[in-house]
Amino acid sequence: MTVQESLKRRNFDDPEVENDVKLSRFLLKERKYDKQFSHIYYQRLMAIKPHLSKLAEKAWGAGSKAPKYSDKVLEVKGGKLSYLVGTIYANMDAKPSIIDDVKKDLWVVNPPQTEKYFKKDAGFSIEDDSGRMKIFGHVLQNYNLVTGAVVALLGKESTSGEFEVEEVILPGQLEQSPIIGEEEPRYFAFASGLNFGENNNGSLELLLEFLLGGFDIGNIKSRDIIKVVVAGNIYGPLNPKESYKDPTSKIDCFLNQVCQSIPVYLIPGANDPTTRALPQQPLHSGLFNATNSLPTLHLASNPLDVELMGLRIMGTAGQPINDLKKCGSDEVTSLDWLEATLKFGHFAPTSPDTLYCYPYSNQDPFVLTACPHIFFAGNQDEFATRMIAGDNGQQTRLITIPSFSTSGQIVLVEASTLATTLIHVKPCIGPQ
Repeated sequence: MTVQESLKRRNFDDPEVENDVKLSRFLLKERKYDKQFSHIYYQRLMAIKPHLSKLAEKAWGAGSKAPKYSDKVLEVKGGKLSYLVGTIYANMDAKPSIIDDVKKDLWVVNPPQTEKYFKKDAGFSIEDDSGRMKIFGHVLQNYNLVTGAVVALLGKESTSGEFEVEEVILPGQLEQSPIIGEEEPRYFAFASGLNFGENNNGSLELLLEFLLGGFDIGNIKSRDIIKVVVAGNIYGPLNPKESYKDPTSKIDCFLNQVCQSIPVYLIPGANDPTTRALPQQPLHSGLFNATNSLPTLHLASNPLDVELMGLRIMGTAGQPINDLKKCGSDEVTSLDWLEATLKFGHFAPTSPDTLYCYPYSNQDPFVLTACPHIFFAGNQDEFATRMIAGDNGQQTRLITIPSFSTSGQIVLVEASTLATTLIHVKPCIGPQ
């Protein structure tokens, strides 16, 4: 069966990417590392501030006794109710420092990972290009605030020169295009952490058989899967205690078989052979000699922002969420942090503070420019999902995708309803 015949069998006539502009959003045309990271914070604030200022004015600016808007943090008048927009800075005592790493000669290799960035409650400040002011208030406990988040605050400057916060507004969900319903079910399949090179006990072979229509699970017909998104870590982690066996040929063979039937969007992750800093650049096409000529293989960046079947799909291989989990208590789940990033309007708010990224000087491409229909994070400990409704009827399906190599699970999302189905394809071991 040819690629075109197989694609037609799945009711997908055009295997070409449907929005090259969005898919190329994070591609680096040049790589210069001579800029200060302060530029990206300024660009982030300038990108989000107009929208957030309108929300704040609508909520707080009406009436003759309305609080005054302070355009700059250091222009706040003491003792008077006012509101402002700025960037959060969290004071975390265990946050890694590149200067300390250099002093300890840790800059040559990857520095040791920190489990938590703070040992006690973090203090917060708000800043812009005019300066920084400490903030406090019980209301702050209701938000998972982190360094890099842009927020609007209502409150008063205290006699000590700190800003006492009474209310907080986040950017929230932006405008969203309506979902076009389909009569027949169509599914997006999301997987992460395939980790080729590890012992998978036959689970990858079973996954391949399922994707190729070898069997159905419950009411799910595998032929109704129209797209596959691999959200990072298709390569397994390197083990310095074992001899390295390059899994590239096995990955190429796997992708070649899947791409004969279904378009695949391959996002790099922390294990994969590409740039370490965000945005991770697509895996090189030369790795996949058997597959790279197929129009159904789309080597994408991390983060991913693409429009497919009328749906805006955004997500990462999980590094931003894993970094955010170090900024809060263990009670805050990966799904909670994913919701927080959606409402912050940013893929990776802690970048570049604690998460490496390219030093952009004239933009912050990680700012969300629209409200996604599907927002995901790969390589998480477990599957979780939640539907988030916006003030103007927006609907966003949040998904944390478990690592397939440890869970044997992938996630299906129905294109018309955004309903999710967890598929377990790990083979049974032992007598039946």
